[in-house]
Amino acid sequence: LETLNYLHQQTPPILHRDIKPSNLIWGEDNRIHLIDFGSVKIQTPPAGTSFTVVGTYGYTPLEQFGGQAVPASDLYALGATLVHLLTGILPAELPQKNFRIVFRDRLKTDIQPKLTRWLEKLTEPSLENRFTSAKEALNYLQMEEEKPPEMEIFAPKTAVAISKSDLQLKIEIPSKFTIKFIHPIVNLFGATRVRVNNWLRALPEEKKNRIIASAIVAGIVWFCLPKEISMFVAQFIVGVVFFPLQMLLAFLPFGLILWIILSGAGVDYFQSVSLYFDNKNFEITWHSSNSPQNKQGEISQVKNLNLTCCRDKYGNYHSCLELIVQERVMLLIPKLTSYYVGQQLSDAELELLKKEISDWISAKLWGK
Repeated sequence: LETLNYLHQQTPPILHRDIKPSNLIWGEDNRIHLIDFGSVKIQTPPAGTSFTVVGTYGYTPLEQFGGQAVPASDLYALGATLVHLLTGILPAELPQKNFRIVFRDRLKTDIQPKLTRWLEKLTEPSLENRFTSAKEALNYLQMEEEKPPEMEIFAPKTAVAISKSDLQLKIEIPSKFTIKFIHPIVNLFGATRVRVNNWLRALPEEKKNRIIASAIVAGIVWFCLPKEISMFVAQFIVGVVFFPLQMLLAFLPFGLILWIILSGAGVDYFQSVSLYFDNKNFEITWHSSNSPQNKQGEISQVKNLNLTCCRDKYGNYHSCLELIVQERVMLLIPKLTSYYVGQQLSDAELELLKKEISDWISAKLWGK
């Protein structure tokens, strides 16, 4: 990647156009060297001129066959090369789906999910879905993934709410703000409740009876206290009970400032997603601080589900679930469109999301 980054940053960019395993050499300096620059291309030929297609089948992206090689074309070849090395199978011999190389189930060794998604991003058949530069691909590899919060004992396994019956599947994906700020508070109270319940269950019956008796005595004493003292105690208890509400109101202006900051932080912290599936149709709704967006169709139009990484409008990459939908357009010409959900979820949650949707569609279409 560093070598490609150097070549692509030249003016004009230098494109290798024939990256494959035989053109990579492990040197005596324990570094990988790229060789065979006989297919190097400096610039795209003008429209209408003849050209020669170079490259090796299986490692060459579609746009290169049309004489439109770009820096991302070398990235595709690099991805195909790595897939070959990790599977031991020539890319041309691997199965394809919608022109994508399918290799996840052929990997000879376990690799991190992030690296798998990175390889799938490199080998995207569509240029617009691929990394645009070697630097961008390198930055994604070096980017640290967000770690889940540390309260695994009491935190729910997933922030995703899934409700399913024989007739419908509903999935609610909360916003990143809810996951990062609201759920930890809810989990904290949940953890406290669990601890108290466990403590009470562990108490011997004798101690439980003593606690109940003490509560009854305290109630009797309360009614026997002078009115002034009982009123003071009541005010104190009310103050303690409503203290969280008072703090919430006090920090409301700071919350508004936080909302403004997060709105411009490069991530849509407030976007939540609803997915609905029934026996025939599906609907995806993206709820955000702006107007909601909606996509509807039949489940037969969902052609594939992929765990991948997607780029938001600010240029940041996130792990996500891609739904590839075959659109109905004029003249009956099919068109595949990708829709992305779950950018705020962990890898485990995305795997769960993919499985639930895939199982539902398979059951309704093919009875599996």
